[in-house]
Amino acid sequence: TGENNADPSSAAAARLESTIPRLGTQILNRSISAIHDSQFLKAHAINLAREAPEELLDPLFFTLMTDPVVVSSGYVFDRDTVLDEKGNLRISFYPFTRAPL
Repeated sequence: TGENNADPSSAAAARLESTIPRLGTQILNRSISAIHDSQFLKAHAINLAREAPEELLDPLFFTLMTDPVVVSSGYVFDRDTVLDEKGNLRISFYPFTRAPL
């Protein structure tokens, strides 16, 4: 029964940890010359190990936003959080204030 009461911050941390390596790999794949620059690689590894700034985290799931979108109310979410595969809103109000989106 303890599985249903998992700490949400632990789940968010796990999602963030799985996202960061993918982003790091994408950067290295786009800049092949960076692989040969030891100073860049060291700095890149240090930056990936840091916690992402709060403004880059989705406010609902605390995951690193990879495709941020601004909804009509002005709030920013990751696209997958608020839009389904067809582009329709998954939610109709901002969960923290109940303001309509």
